[in-house]
Amino acid sequence: MALTLAEKYRPKSIKQIVGNKEAISKFVSWLDSWVKGKIPSKKATFLYGPPGCGKTSLVYAAANDYNLELLELNASDRRDKATLERVIRSAANLSSLFGTQMKIILIDEVEGISGTEDRGGLNALATLIKETVVPIVLIANDAWNPRFSTLRNACLMIEFKKIPERTIIAVLRDICVKEGIIADPEALKRIAQLSEGDLRAAINDLDFLIRGKKSIKYQDTLILPRRNREIKIFDTINRIFRARAVRDAYDAVLNSEVDYEMLIRWISENIPNFLKLPEERYEALDKLAEATLFLNRARRTNYWRLLVYTFSLMSGGVAMSKKAEIRGFIKSSFPTWIRALSTMKANRALLMEIAGRIARRLHVSRAYAISEMLPYISILLENDKLAKKVIDYFEFSDEMVSFIQKRFS
Repeated sequence: MALTLAEKYRPKSIKQIVGNKEAISKFVSWLDSWVKGKIPSKKATFLYGPPGCGKTSLVYAAANDYNLELLELNASDRRDKATLERVIRSAANLSSLFGTQMKIILIDEVEGISGTEDRGGLNALATLIKETVVPIVLIANDAWNPRFSTLRNACLMIEFKKIPERTIIAVLRDICVKEGIIADPEALKRIAQLSEGDLRAAINDLDFLIRGKKSIKYQDTLILPRRNREIKIFDTINRIFRARAVRDAYDAVLNSEVDYEMLIRWISENIPNFLKLPEERYEALDKLAEATLFLNRARRTNYWRLLVYTFSLMSGGVAMSKKAEIRGFIKSSFPTWIRALSTMKANRALLMEIAGRIARRLHVSRAYAISEMLPYISILLENDKLAKKVIDYFEFSDEMVSFIQKRFS
């Protein structure tokens, strides 16, 4: 059976991994200590971040680069107390008794350690980390679940972020070249956009689209579904505000698709939509402010048990602020600061394009064009006789002229 593109092009070396350079550097520094025989103070590291950003691939590539034997436990394996103790302790014993190849233990999808089959797994893992003489790597999408508080204190926490769209496009383009596929740049751009920073998803989408083909066009990508993350956050907001019990609201927060800081912003934005009485709004905002204080204190002090208070306040605290049950359809609002950020980004791009045109014509830097030239150009544009000459000389569009007049007049 042919390999999938994701398997075929999985990085074989750390150097081949794209994005998250800071996180990779932090991980390599930690692993270097182990390899050199200097056991770090944090014997395990916890890699966390959205799917498809390279967490698991980094561990595989590192094992290859450092010639380490990788022992992996993922969601398909039993990960109860007995199994974890057997795997971790046997790895340590084999390495010390026989001087064999150094081991590295990978425990993927840590959030899946729960229920009756994995009973005692998390507590056992925290204890084993303290005792281990081989490096242990934990991986999860979300490391801030309250159940992981003991693990967070025992591990070096390394955050991974989404892969930038331009990086995903570059990877897809490279794969197409190696596979002999003629790719429409707009098709690759759409695949990257739909992936929402998930490189693995983007490669899988490309794999699906090029099966049995020698080219890919933009029209081919129209069959790809949009990922449903925005709908899920709207559902989370509804569940929090309509919760009849603290537990219901708490579960909604823990199962949210977005991180907790972002979720606090969503809740804040939607308080006026769901709560109509002034006293309801005041109480909900007060609880949310307290939640933010505990979140910031947990980060500052590294005392993650405080997150329990954050989750309780932003879920049950907000939900129980209402005086009566919420009925009927209420449309949730997208946080205004995100829309503003999008507008700011567009404005910055337009400003840099204007500055670039001035810089090329006048042989100055963009910074000089913005600080020294644009104020004068805006004055010239107010003169009807000179405006046309200025516009033609710099080849300004109507949008550029409007932007200059609003920004610099």
